[in-house]
Amino acid sequence: MHRRSERPSTSIYLYNMKKSLIESIIKNTKTFILDQYGNYVVQFIIMMNDQIVNKNLVLEIFKNDINFLSKQRFSSNVIEKVFPLFIQCFDNSNKETKDIIIRELAKPDIIASLLFDMYGNYVLQKALSLSSEPHYSFFLKVVIKLT
Repeated sequence: MHRRSERPSTSIYLYNMKKSLIESIIKNTKTFILDQYGNYVVQFIIMMNDQIVNKNLVLEIFKNDINFLSKQRFSSNVIEKVFPLFIQCFDNSNKETKDIIIRELAKPDIIASLLFDMYGNYVLQKALSLSSEPHYSFFLKVVIKLT
């Protein structure tokens, strides 16, 4: 009987540890996604599919320099994985936040930079494949002008 009384407190303790660890990783997202192995930690958190955690993670990633992160070997993989989450997290919420982030990525100089970068072009392809109007047309116009 004694063992059973310990289980709830153990699971609460583990839950709190997990929550604390994920919060710490989110606060240090840039460091993790730039790292050869750390990017897999962030991808694992994304695949856990916790909407609140993913929304915080998406915001933290997009607070950083998206152009720089999209052109790095390891972080570009995370950025590609984050786009579907970005669309999912912000489709039904704050349209203004979504537009700000899309406009940041949709600047002609950033598109040009990504288009001709060995990692950035994959991020740009992912953004194009997930964009809806009017952003899709804007992306396309800029890409056509540049090619």
